[in-house]
Amino acid sequence: MYCMLSVGCLPALKAQMVEKSNLQYKNGNYNVFIIHCDAAVTKRISIIENTANVSESAYFNTLGAQSLFFSITASVVDSDCRPLGLCIENGQLLHSLNSNAGEGNFFLKPNGVLMVDSGTVKIINADNFNSKTATTAIQSGPMLVIDGKIHPAFDPGSKNKNIRCGAGIYTENGESFLVFIKSVSPVSFAEFAAIFRDEYKCSNALNLESGAYCSMHLPTVDKNYSTKTKICRYLFIRL
Repeated sequence: MYCMLSVGCLPALKAQMVEKSNLQYKNGNYNVFIIHCDAAVTKRISIIENTANVSESAYFNTLGAQSLFFSITASVVDSDCRPLGLCIENGQLLHSLNSNAGEGNFFLKPNGVLMVDSGTVKIINADNFNSKTATTAIQSGPMLVIDGKIHPAFDPGSKNKNIRCGAGIYTENGESFLVFIKSVSPVSFAEFAAIFRDEYKCSNALNLESGAYCSMHLPTVDKNYSTKTKICRYLFIRL
């Protein structure tokens, strides 16, 4: 099971977001959500928990069927919904940074941290995390783009393809934007990283999930919530 990152937008924020369904890029199709990272957005990002351990559909219904929000699967948890990596909710540290070695995508170093710190959203190499002021943070992996370069371990010819969800940050005219992407069809890590680097010019991007627990919902386009998948945590901003 994995955690989920959710972002809903207030009416005043609607002009600051873009959603694209089934965007074709090279040999794959992608769903894309972009939001301007100003103070009105960053101060509303928080983590909430699916404490009832119910399906996506049941959980979202409890939030209000008419609410507009964006959601994407985020940090890795164990079978008891305990985070495997760094997790900070509302300024409270739930789990420390995980620098251990292990098997699976999470442990493909470097992995990374998506966080809100001093009113700024950042995606950084987990090895560089030392914040004492982060109010929200999730550790996941691997990093897809690191300082404008694709993760050196990715093989462009890899046959390891899966549905993938990720997040990236790019700057335009001196302002920062968060871009979230889910592949509609299976892609390799190299293919997935390329859309962040080449299409959206992200300086840093992070893989949030791959496979069955990869879930992303656009605010107005996609309302097909799973009646089976259970996600433990969400980063959330309600409309």
